[in-house]
Amino acid sequence: MKYTIIINQLALQEIAPNLDLLDAAILDYIIHFCSADDTRVRKITMEEGGESKRYTWINLAQLIRELPMLKIKTKGPISRRINKLEIANFIKTTREPGKSRAGRLFIRLTGKIKELYFEKKRVVLKQRKGCSKTTKGLFYNNIQHSNNKHTSEASPQKKLSFGNGEPNLKEENPTPSEFEASSTSKETPKALIDFFFEACKNIKGWAPEISGAAEGGMLKIKLERYSYDDLEEELDWFLNSEESDKLGCTIKLALSNYVFNKWLAQREIS
Repeated sequence: MKYTIIINQLALQEIAPNLDLLDAAILDYIIHFCSADDTRVRKITMEEGGESKRYTWINLAQLIRELPMLKIKTKGPISRRINKLEIANFIKTTREPGKSRAGRLFIRLTGKIKELYFEKKRVVLKQRKGCSKTTKGLFYNNIQHSNNKHTSEASPQKKLSFGNGEPNLKEENPTPSEFEASSTSKETPKALIDFFFEACKNIKGWAPEISGAAEGGMLKIKLERYSYDDLEEELDWFLNSEESDKLGCTIKLALSNYVFNKWLAQREIS
């Protein structure tokens, strides 16, 4: 459990008025987790605009466990709030390279984070001969980070090489092409079947058998009433719930009235 939650209410009210206390608590967790130099924290480096940017894997299930006072039990509501933080430009997100929507979520902090800790001052600079008088924004004070059990020794930047199972960490400089996420995913029954297949491998550790025809028909019917994101959230919830352990991991079971209604009920609570 994360022991403390630090929220700069004044700054957030001024620079991101659309965020609420739950969003702020999640942001505080992300700030401390992404700032942790810990060999156990999985990181990747990506090239963006000619610069190397370091992303940190945020395990949503662990985030939920670390912040029990949020009273959020599933990943869907957390994902939507992380999207709000990205819209507010506090963070940037990407998926595990080559895994598209089903891959792990990686996050990096943006420069806007400084506005939560530093006060911006405008100081008139002394005019030099031959130069015009200008003003420049300056930041002062220091960031005081609370202790977090995730903080440990520093680790070098690493590149992920993906195969079956856990990624292999290599001490190499990454190239942009190695980290280009797949953009071929379309909001179709086939895409949801692919999502379920990859998510089951990531969550359960094994690849499920999927016939395709029957599952595709069920998903097509559901897509007439629910959005693609809704169904992706439901499938993800099912694979992380006790229901999949008790009943088995199939799309048919996930979309059954019994399971689907349980997901609808918990979503209303969340």
